[in-house]
Amino acid sequence: MLHPADRAMMSRPHESAEGPRELAQAKSAEGCDMFQTAIPVLQVSGSTRAEEFYCQRLGFTLLSSWRPDETKDDPRYMTLARDGARLHVHSFQSGTAGAAAVYVFVDDVDSLYAELLSNGVPVSGPPIDQSWGTREIVVRDPDRNVVTFGQSRSRSKE
Repeated sequence: MLHPADRAMMSRPHESAEGPRELAQAKSAEGCDMFQTAIPVLQVSGSTRAEEFYCQRLGFTLLSSWRPDETKDDPRYMTLARDGARLHVHSFQSGTAGAAAVYVFVDDVDSLYAELLSNGVPVSGPPIDQSWGTREIVVRDPDRNVVTFGQSRSRSKE
């Protein structure tokens, strides 16, 4: 199910013959995909605290990590994964920590809610059925970055 903003974008008329629809059709005719996936990049104030939160509490796995100075905790760039979801989290001072938001689609938001509560993660509340067709929960990391977990209601448990 599409988010209302996505539906609005798709229903807008294209102003030129070279608009996104036409470009997508041309791409399909050529048989290659230009885009593969998008990975959110979250800035945090400290990598040790972020790794504990994302890995120990949210269940992600640290796939890789890079520091310009291996004798210091920060700055650091981390690649995290859980199932098919990927996040990049860094503590380089290139913006504002805690200003990001990410949406992660999940198969069973109710089970995830119970898991997060058992891991001591503060969740905004129980899962909410949204009018656009998803069931969602929201958490904030220690720097206040927003992570929303959503499930298509067509897959919700009855």
